[in-house]
Amino acid sequence: MADGQEQRKDLATQETAEQPSLLDDIVMATRQKPSDEGFSITKRGLQAFIEWRRIGYPVLIPAAEGMNNGKIPVRFPYPTDEYARNPSNLEAGVTLLGGPDDLNTRVWWDVN
Repeated sequence: MADGQEQRKDLATQETAEQPSLLDDIVMATRQKPSDEGFSITKRGLQAFIEWRRIGYPVLIPAAEGMNNGKIPVRFPYPTDEYARNPSNLEAGVTLLGGPDDLNTRVWWDVN
């Protein structure tokens, strides 16, 4: 009798483990959003970049002959006139980045 109860418990545990979690459902829902819109998002420029940064979809591949050493940019650098107009605050901002002011330095909220 104890064996039958253990088998049922093992089966119930296995079934629970195979069911997708709420987090899996949320991830799938956000990843379906761009594909629902079709390829129109690729023609939106900055908005497409923001959506990609927000949800990480679609999966991008760096350009083969790109000018960024095989990396996809993760941020925009500060505008060049910021260096002339606001150098002290700009340097403080760059220090907080934890790296140089370029396309590949991640911002504080970038955890992906």
